[in-house]
Amino acid sequence: MTDERSTDFGFQRVPWGDKARRVRGVFDSVAGSYDLMNDLMSAGAHRLWKRFTLALTNLRPGQHALDVAGGTGDLAAGLARQVGERGLVVAGGALGFIALTAIVLSADWMYTVPCTISLGIAFYLVHNTVQTKATEVAPDSRASAIALYASAWGAGQALGAAAAGAAVAFIGYVPTIAGFGLGFALLGLWLRYNLRRLRPA
Repeated sequence: MTDERSTDFGFQRVPWGDKARRVRGVFDSVAGSYDLMNDLMSAGAHRLWKRFTLALTNLRPGQHALDVAGGTGDLAAGLARQVGERGLVVAGGALGFIALTAIVLSADWMYTVPCTISLGIAFYLVHNTVQTKATEVAPDSRASAIALYASAWGAGQALGAAAAGAAVAFIGYVPTIAGFGLGFALLGLWLRYNLRRLRPA
């Protein structure tokens, strides 16, 4: 009879709560030499097929793409160069929407962990793109531009938390989280069509 509190890990049974640590240990043990292993096992061919894959995408600035389980991130970096800043904000908005929706639909809290990590990536895609744009708008006053941007972003985070708290009190967690997910997607789309308006002064 199988113990419901244990799970498979390779050819052995391990406690359910211990599996995540063991999986992380496997990845940590190979992360530092991942590219070297790929070079040795493929005789360097993996670098060629990555370039070939990027060439096949035929992506243009403003489009968007999502790299899932892309190893060391070589493909993701190449895709980012192809789609440009407008593609990055759309990808960030879409990923934020997917992650927040998945959190709402998750039957087990363990599924929310990768969703939360995805939210961090979505935030990075949107936040860093807009922050970089802020420094380009006023090249002679970069410090002031960043200070104003950071102040506005901080104020928005505070107001967002207050709005979320009020929404939860009135309509509950699920509609609130789903609504913020939709808002994230709409923000990405809005930025896609308005980033071009932010030009150096």
